[in-house]
Formats: sequence, C-alpha cells, structure tokens
Amino acid sequence: MVKKNVSLNIGYCQGVMNAGVFSPSPSYARMDVRTKNGRKNPVTKRYDMQVFNFVALGDMVEQIVHGCKVGDRVTVSYYLKERVHINKRTGKGAFVNEMIIKDIFVRSAADEGKAGSVNFGFLQGKFIGVVKVPHAEGIYNLSVLYDSDLKYGPQHFDFVVYGPLGEKLMSAYEKGQYVNVQYKVEKVRHIRNDGKPEFFTNFVVEKIE
Repeated sequence: MVKKNVSLNIGYCQGVMNAGVFSPSPSYARMDVRTKNGRKNPVTKRYDMQVFNFVALGDMVEQIVHGCKVGDRVTVSYYLKERVHINKRTGKGAFVNEMIIKDIFVRSAADEGKAGSVNFGFLQGKFIGVVKVPHAEGIYNLSVLYDSDLKYGPQHFDFVVYGPLGEKLMSAYEKGQYVNVQYKVEKVRHIRNDGKPEFFTNFVVEKIE
C-alpha cells in the first residue's frame, strides 16, 4: 500500500516475550518484550536487559492473544501515540508516549541461535524546541510535533538528548522546521522518595537531520 502525504512514524523492536499477553477487553491488550540495551551500564560495564511495554488496539488484540506466548522470539513494528496518563498516587495527569503495535512477527520455534536485539525508530515532524533538563548534567528534552495522523490528530512527542548534541540542536534548528529523528528506546529506573523503584520509558535521540 502506498500512503501519500504521511510523515514517518515507525519503530522496530526484536526480543523475547517476557510475559503472557494481558487483555482486559477485546479492543485493548498489552505485551512485554525483553531485549538487550545497546548502551553499556556505566557501573557494571555490561549490556543490561530491559523490558519494553507495547499496546495492541482493535483487530491486533485478537491476533496477539492467540498468536503470542511467553518465550516467543518476536519482532515488533510499532508507531508512537500520545495519551494522557493519570498517576494513581498523585491524581495528576501527564502526557505519555505509547508504542502501539502495527505488526508482529514470531520466529519459528525450530530456529536455533540467540534471539535478536533490535531497537530503533524514526519520527518525522516539526521541531518545537530543546530545553535543558533541570538538575541533570548533559541531558536535554527535544519536543517534536507530529501532525500527519488523520485518526489521532496533532501529537507532541518528547525525546531525550544526551551530551553535546543537545546544545547543538538549540542553535541548529528553528521552531516549525521539519526534522527527521532517529531514536532508540531506553527503560530508566528511578528511586522514589518512599524508597520504591519507578520505571520510565525514554525515547533517546541517536541522530537528527
């Protein structure tokens, strides 16, 4: 199918089904995929494993409920979608980016070798701006407007930028300029004030042009 006048919004992840599919309704489901982090842990000097959360909507729900199980080696293609998330502890709402399953490929059980570890995505949209994250050294937030989705309408997506690239982007692009963002997904663990861990999904800029 040829789609015209549509900006790119697609990502790929390859790994292992970490748990069974959770489907509280016929039109909604969640599944977790475990894959290897492409960046070494600065403390352990190893590539940690991380678990990404994907959402299935509509017809895709039945397909993954009956077609995917724990331990399957899968490749997921997905797109980013913005939604409002209400924090159950505080009652406050915030915009979050979800990874919505577009297609999923299950590797044959007869195949040998290790599961693959693919993690990259692309988003094209309008450059909104870059700001430095307060109280964080060398970390920036990039905001991009994606307005090619007729179903969901304009959406704002936030990306994390590490190091000198953040400062460079501040002067390299103007608001409203069309950009192509190449990113990867990272799971970040924070310790709350009550001592309990909390996990966040970051979309980290690898390249922008």
